[in-house]
Amino acid sequence: MTTLLRIAPEEARRRGDAAQLLGARQTVTGEPLAPILAASSAALGEGSVSAAQVGVLARCLRELPRPTGSRDR
Repeated sequence: MTTLLRIAPEEARRRGDAAQLLGARQTVTGEPLAPILAASSAALGEGSVSAAQVGVLARCLRELPRPTGSRDR
């Protein structure tokens, strides 16, 4: 991706991480799933938040202790 898009490896990694968190997903059988950060994905699409703000949110969520459930996130 770095060669194709002519971007730095760090930027390619950031974009890949964002796609995993914000992009549509599907099950093995092809059923659609919401993005991991569905609300953030929608807000980014609406222009309510910036990519940098979503990045900060994702970083904060990664740093939460593992026992923290998705409901509390």
